[in-house]
Amino acid sequence: MGKIFTPFYICLLGIALLIGFSFTSHADKAFSIGLVAACAFIVLFIHELGHVIGGKLAGYTFLFLTVGPITIEKSPALKIVPNQSWLAFGGLASCMPDEINLTNMVKKHKWFVAGGPVFTLIAFVISLSIWAMTKAEMAMMLTVLNLA
Repeated sequence: MGKIFTPFYICLLGIALLIGFSFTSHADKAFSIGLVAACAFIVLFIHELGHVIGGKLAGYTFLFLTVGPITIEKSPALKIVPNQSWLAFGGLASCMPDEINLTNMVKKHKWFVAGGPVFTLIAFVISLSIWAMTKAEMAMMLTVLNLA
């Protein structure tokens, strides 16, 4: 019974509810909620991907990346699996240093840590530019969520 209440299955239920409400008089609200959720997922994914790329630039080994209901893990090949942990729902990237040398590791770890905010800043500038040119609602939401 506990497996049903994992992030993956709760998100599937939420998607099904949004689709169901899209055929009612609440379709505009369901669309707005779905759009905000999709934008939040994209923003979190870009941020966590930044940590992974920063880690790879530092020479780290990629282990897994979790955002919302999905986890991308390397064991031994990349695969997408359902997220089973509510603690990782908001986003989690894990990379492991290849060497245990504290002097070098401190310098390398800065790349891993800085990757997320750098990618978020880049995504903010891109989404702000797209919003300024198109006035698209999704670009505006991505801009606001990246800023947050």
